[in-house]
Amino acid sequence: MKNLLKYQNGMSFMGILIIFAMLGCFFLFGLRAFPIYTEYFAMKQSMKAVTNQPYERRDSLSKIRNSLAKNLRINGVYKFDSKNIKEIVKTKKKDGKRHLVVQYDIPNRLFSNLYLSMKIDESVELPKGKSK
Repeated sequence: MKNLLKYQNGMSFMGILIIFAMLGCFFLFGLRAFPIYTEYFAMKQSMKAVTNQPYERRDSLSKIRNSLAKNLRINGVYKFDSKNIKEIVKTKKKDGKRHLVVQYDIPNRLFSNLYLSMKIDESVELPKGKSK
């Protein structure tokens, strides 16, 4: 038992380098994934804000798209404008209820030709309102 303790000196330099390399990979992945997740949560929050608006402000698809684009700008997502938001925002009727559907992909370069991608496919019910 004494002989075993005599030869144990701690971590080697290679062990420390391997740990730093692993931490660096996790850090890089976290830095690249964080903007994707913040955009995802901003989209969900903006969709919820649209559903909470009075019916008069969301009675047509164009009003819904404009409202969603404004809420996204408030939440710090600037890549959508009145032209490209038409491609991702739709309304569907399911079981007699109207739903706001947002579908698109968020790619983010991890390094070289390797990309980290998230597919957003969210749907929220648009409650009925009474028109004046």
